[in-house]
Amino acid sequence: MVAAVFVSCKKNESSSVQPDQQVSAEVSFSVNKIIPEASSEDFPFGLPECSDTDPVTADIVIKDGTGDDALTIFTGTVDLFTLPGDDNLYTQAIKLDLTGCDPESAEPCCNTFYVTEFYVKNADGVIIYAAPAAGSEAQGWLDYPERMLNREIEICEFKKFEFDIDVLCYEEEWYEYFGFFWLYAHKAELREICFFGDVCLKSPYDYELSDYANQVTFPSIDVPAIIEITVEKLIDGVWVEHGDSPYTNDNQESGWGVGAPLCIPYTDYLDQVDTYKATLKVMLKQGEDFPFIYMDEWIWLDIFEDEEDIDIGPDNIVDFVIGNCIVNGADYVYAPWMNLPETLTMELSSNGWSGQNPPNPNNGESYWDARFTGFGAGYDIHVGDPWYEAYCGDVDNQIGSHTYSETYVFSSLEPASNIPSFIDHEFNDAKMKAMTYLANHWNTEGINNDLLALNGTQVLTVQQAIWMVANSTVTNNPLEPLAPFTPSNLLPAASRLGLAALDPDNYENYEVLPGGYTFIMFFAKRVVNGVDVYDRQLILITVDP
Repeated sequence: MVAAVFVSCKKNESSSVQPDQQVSAEVSFSVNKIIPEASSEDFPFGLPECSDTDPVTADIVIKDGTGDDALTIFTGTVDLFTLPGDDNLYTQAIKLDLTGCDPESAEPCCNTFYVTEFYVKNADGVIIYAAPAAGSEAQGWLDYPERMLNREIEICEFKKFEFDIDVLCYEEEWYEYFGFFWLYAHKAELREICFFGDVCLKSPYDYELSDYANQVTFPSIDVPAIIEITVEKLIDGVWVEHGDSPYTNDNQESGWGVGAPLCIPYTDYLDQVDTYKATLKVMLKQGEDFPFIYMDEWIWLDIFEDEEDIDIGPDNIVDFVIGNCIVNGADYVYAPWMNLPETLTMELSSNGWSGQNPPNPNNGESYWDARFTGFGAGYDIHVGDPWYEAYCGDVDNQIGSHTYSETYVFSSLEPASNIPSFIDHEFNDAKMKAMTYLANHWNTEGINNDLLALNGTQVLTVQQAIWMVANSTVTNNPLEPLAPFTPSNLLPAASRLGLAALDPDNYENYEVLPGGYTFIMFFAKRVVNGVDVYDRQLILITVDP
């Protein structure tokens, strides 16, 4: 339905009302040119479908109040027409009588009215547009309260006022919309974005206490994603939440994400450019909790699927997967989720060897022993004992056996941009991918992929291969994006491992399958002469993603 409010007034310096004279104000409506309607394919999930017929008349109701006892001042049908050289539509003028005018007063005579209904019809008398009524569900998709029903309008003798009205495509289930005096109608179409995703769980039983356990298909290593979508519109340079945002399928009505996509309505004002942003968050395990974790966002103008940088396929559904448990992927594929604390306390203990000298097999099975505290239970790394077998990530900077109370944690599965700029590091996305490839190919040299129960030569092979990749140089050569660092006394097996990991043909499209590994990277803070310094030194361990 379309509702609008109109006002037309002319005011003199003093009242021109004569005794017994009926005073009136003339009201008319200006409506912008109606843009051709979209087909029903734009509304596959039940939104009001726009008519392809022409608007011909407008039905208008104007009252002196909004309650049940309000008197109707005008109810009727007016014609719509165009003017030469003008694309807008206009209504015939409406004359409204003013009451209570004092002929002795020097002030102009004014009355307050309310437009409660405004409908645009085609030649067959069918309502094709309407402005949502105050408090209606459809009114939630409109952004400008000053253009909504019911609006109080003061009109004065002989002076015109101009107001705006927003209209929606109408079908019978939408009723009582909003209006204006001196109407300029903005046609708006309700559109939808739909989201559906999968999450690959390395251990479904870690999610037994989450809402995923409500799904009829649980437990499974591949579960439909429980998501939260925030939709915002850019208004005067500020992002403002739109409609009933945020939206979620975390409820029984939505099947806890099973069986159907989550569809999000938004309003496309066809006479202006609208800028929207949708933010995707997914319920994932973080410690022992299950919050919604930021995953991605999209910004678009007017129509989501028409944006060049957005490719959602012919089904017009944003489908995604977190992890690599689906063979044919999705529109958007995200790295397996690592349940890691943001910061922690790291304690390092030497195994009795350092630098590039061969380790003593009797002093341990890694370069370092590492123990982590300062965070809660439930993460992919455990708190306290037992110590981890760990390795050095920077051949130049000496970090030493010590306790580092502020240590930042990342996975090699993450984009390098996740590492904040205040941390001095030399990692880009290519190097992160190369590290992940290396973490899963120790067995090509007869080394256990879990890096446990190694002899001294194997420990040195692992450490040298890590140095080759982690300390590689970023280049502009597309054939060799990463130039290897060469440790002294490089073992042949370490060289083969490092060179294979640095080959873009190997790492660029490598996917870690369930049961694979990733490096966990620790950046420790030191205080030097009273200044915080975040070392590039990395300590890496392998964790099953």
